[in-house]
Amino acid sequence: MKSKIFSICEELVKKGIKPTLESVRSELGGGSFSTINPILKEWKESQSSKPAPIVAIPEEAAKAVEQATALLWSLATEHHNEALNAIRTEASKIEQAAIAERDEALGEIQALEERIKELEAKAKEQDSAISALNADRDEKTKTIELLRQEAEKQQIKLENAEKTADKAEAQAEKLREQANTQA
Repeated sequence: MKSKIFSICEELVKKGIKPTLESVRSELGGGSFSTINPILKEWKESQSSKPAPIVAIPEEAAKAVEQATALLWSLATEHHNEALNAIRTEASKIEQAAIAERDEALGEIQALEERIKELEAKAKEQDSAISALNADRDEKTKTIELLRQEAEKQQIKLENAEKTADKAEAQAEKLREQANTQA
């Protein structure tokens, strides 16, 4: 019974008729709905897993689809080319700006490197000048120390000379007094 109902459903589909309980019962020439219904459901479920039959496209429809596809492809290609040209133009502008920026940065780097060389040369000159000043200071410090030592010696001599002069004056005073007393 199942295979017969399946065959009837297939024939109905080929005729362009939707298989229903009524149409299947009519083709069977009778039968109970309760018997036909589960088999019909099973056939419908088996049909949902089958691919749909391929129907040939009419030649006029195929030509229309082909023309529409060609037109769409032409428009898409044109749009793609325009977008690509716009992207290339923008990329070229960005590249030129980046090159200009790079060249400017390289120029600044070169100027800074020259400035560094100048500053290093000045620093060397100043280091030399500082070294010369330090040497001169050290020499003058030694001279000052020697002069200080000499001044201390002279101070001692002066103090000794003053003491000697004070003694001599005291003796001279004594001698004057003796001479005045004798006179």
